Amino acid sequence: PPWTSDPTLQSRRFTNVYRSLDPGTIYIMAYLEENPPVDDVDLFWKISVYRMLNRIETYERHGIPERDTASIDPWFAGIRADQDAGISVATGSHCTHVRNIRPWLEGWTDDGRVRPIIEMAKQADTVEGVRKSIGVMRGLGSFMSLQVACDYLWSPYSHLPTTSLVPLAIVSRLSLDLMLTGVFDVRAPKQHSE
Repeated sequence: PPWTSDPTLQSRRFTNVYRSLDPGTIYIMAYLEENPPVDDVDLFWKISVYRMLNRIETYERHGIPERDTASIDPWFAGIRADQDAGISVATGSHCTHVRNIRPWLEGWTDDGRVRPIIEMAKQADTVEGVRKSIGVMRGLGSFMSLQVACDYLWSPYSHLPTTSLVPLAIVSRLSLDLMLTGVFDVRAPKQHSE
């Protein structure tokens, strides 16, 4: 190093070249192996809850709650206690305020709303289709739903081949634009004349 003279690329961290090298993906895949999901909704729940805060240490302390109020209440209290004690519960890449998590968690307990969304995701024929399907869940949005869709793809429960990640190069470019500028620039790159 330095591998580049670009100050932004020298001073910031971005993403791993391979999804399988992402520490969060490694963690959630090991978690799913030790705690197999009972169904598709449980699978997306576990991945989504992990990605909401994205800090491995938080989940090592508290685990991932079951998808019911009796499990969510003590889990959320533990997260709040950590935060009140000055312990960071989320990574810097996830600017999620803990108070915003509670309504999101409770939204997952509405099986009548959640199950059709997950069924739609399971019928998608691309990772982008999975992302769009689950992106309607309150609190997920474009970036989070992309993280969840990619982790779903790497799980042994995915109905899609891992080669489905290839078209995500465009989304990765959009994510990079978002990180650097704060807004997505979905226009085609400008053609430079010489």
